[in-house]
Amino acid sequence: MMNYRLLYVIASWGLKNQLLKMLEEQGCKKLNIMYGKGMHNKKGEKRNWFSDNCEEKIVITAICKSDYVEGVYRRLNTKFGFTKPNTGFAFSLDVSYEKGKGV
Repeated sequence: MMNYRLLYVIASWGLKNQLLKMLEEQGCKKLNIMYGKGMHNKKGEKRNWFSDNCEEKIVITAICKSDYVEGVYRRLNTKFGFTKPNTGFAFSLDVSYEKGKGV
């Protein structure tokens, strides 16, 4: 049985095309993109909900074979600098086991 993981990648909007290309090259399938905005505040500032400190983000989900996920993480860290603060992050969940009935 083939093991799969659901990969989530959260990053700035400007990286969308580069990230999609890299994920496809790494063998990830069923890509989905969601757009959003994230609030942030500088160190020592109180959060102001009405300020313009919103960052535009994308959330990409993809189905990957379990064997490919570590390679994706390495590419995200080396090519996109995900090890640095405020650049992006990624995580994955196991989706190999199914239980339940369809609706």
